[in-house]
Amino acid sequence: YGYRKDGVQVETQFGNVARYYADIMKIEKAYREGIIDFGVMILPDKERANSMGTNIAYYERTEKELKEMREIISCQIILYGV
Repeated sequence: YGYRKDGVQVETQFGNVARYYADIMKIEKAYREGIIDFGVMILPDKERANSMGTNIAYYERTEKELKEMREIISCQIILYGV
C-alpha cells in the first residue's frame, strides 16, 4: 500500500492507468478487512496526465469509473486531482 494511518489509506498514481485499478483494489481490501475507514487517491488531472505521456491515470477518468463501480466498491474513496 502507499500510506496508511489512523484508518485512512492513501494511494498516489501518476503512472499507467492499468495500475490505478490495483490501487482501488488495495483500498477496498483494507476496508473489507476492517483496517481502514476510507481511502484517498491522488492523481494528476487530465491536462497534466496528457503532458506526462499516454495512457496515464487521471482524476476525471477515475471519478467517472468509480461512479460506475459503486455496486462493487463499497469503500468511500476521496479523489484529489493535482
